[in-house]
Amino acid sequence: MMVMAALLVGCGGGGEGSGHAGTYAMTMKMLGEEIQVRFELKSDNTFTAVTYENGEKKDEDSKGGTWKVEGDDIVLMGKDEDGKEEGVKFNKDTLKLSAMTNDGKDGLDMLKALMGEEALTLKKL
Repeated sequence: MMVMAALLVGCGGGGEGSGHAGTYAMTMKMLGEEIQVRFELKSDNTFTAVTYENGEKKDEDSKGGTWKVEGDDIVLMGKDEDGKEEGVKFNKDTLKLSAMTNDGKDGLDMLKALMGEEALTLKKL
């Protein structure tokens, strides 16, 4: 699961949509552990994604990038350690994930199969 959490990185942005700045969290449960990825979207269209395991921050999993609003979605895109493009897209109103990509491949169905439907909706903190 940490691999999926690591996929949640970003790039994109440009000032419009800064009204959506804030912290959004995606919570997943796996093997008795609670994993939460928090996306802190800043008004300058940059963000940081930080993983928490059982409420404790995992500093080594912190990632960052930029974000933008595209229609009804908030889109975060960036690159992993190997230079492969990654991205996350969720509806700005319902906060439901609609895409999670790594190197152009969508991993949303795999996340849903592993974590269930409830893992696909973020919460604004």
